[in-house]
Amino acid sequence: MVIMQCDDVAKRKLRMEEIGIRLVTEIDNGPHQAIQMHPKDTGGAIMETGSDSRGSSPDSPWTPAGDDWKNFVSTEIVSALTAAELQSEDPVALGSRWSEALNLPLQQSGDTASLDLENATLRFTTIKDGRGEGLRALDIETKNRNELVRRAEIVGCDIDDDTIHINGIYFNLL
Repeated sequence: MVIMQCDDVAKRKLRMEEIGIRLVTEIDNGPHQAIQMHPKDTGGAIMETGSDSRGSSPDSPWTPAGDDWKNFVSTEIVSALTAAELQSEDPVALGSRWSEALNLPLQQSGDTASLDLENATLRFTTIKDGRGEGLRALDIETKNRNELVRRAEIVGCDIDDDTIHINGIYFNLL
């Protein structure tokens, strides 16, 4: 699942209707509104866009995380999530569909396509791990790489120079 914040859920819902993307669900939790798109219509993963009427800044309340989520944030080891990577047999086609759904221009470099969000990137690549189409990796900005690798070793994660593999997702260390 790829969860993104948007300005106007009603506008996003109308967009999905216009381009023939079915909704899996609509979420209405008081100030938090969101829609989830059907992965057969978008490809790659369940796409969710939502908003919270109490604010849109990165540190605003976010109902799914709990209103006091900021009290549990620790940036001593990892400071940011900067990209999500979806793999596909046809990454340009997958990126084009997400581009159409999100109404964002698709960037292309070789066989990799990408969408620039406000504070992260969605990257679409060829299949690299034999699992088929889907969410493959997350890029994370590290503040204390050595400690992160040490902890990953303790719990038995697969590690190479720039990546930690946890339960089917590759965490690319930046």
